[in-house]
Amino acid sequence: MKPSKEKRTADVTKPDKTEKAKRSKKTEEKVGDTPNAELAAQFKELASHEFKKGGTSKFAGIAFNKVVAILNGLEQKVTSGSSIAHLPGIGKETVKKIDQYLEKGIIDKLERIRNGEED
Repeated sequence: MKPSKEKRTADVTKPDKTEKAKRSKKTEEKVGDTPNAELAAQFKELASHEFKKGGTSKFAGIAFNKVVAILNGLEQKVTSGSSIAHLPGIGKETVKKIDQYLEKGIIDKLERIRNGEED
């Protein structure tokens, strides 16, 4: 005997908006507690922009989110891009962006996005 559709949908509970907000705050707190929080925030903003662009840019967004997770998982502060280049998910372009941020305090691509110079 198959369960009715009503029964299946009744078992599924969706989180309400307050639960979502609570999860977001927890994530933000976690990001803020890491030694690389500022750098991770830059990549998080890049990821957000890529997801908003849509299309194939979502893959870049996924890659940037992976970098965020890696940075937040490190116990020591990143001192150069090459110091973490060996980690899976950290590619040449990520190393360049990390070095830019550590040297200049900005990531050029992110600044262009903020200034509306790049889609």
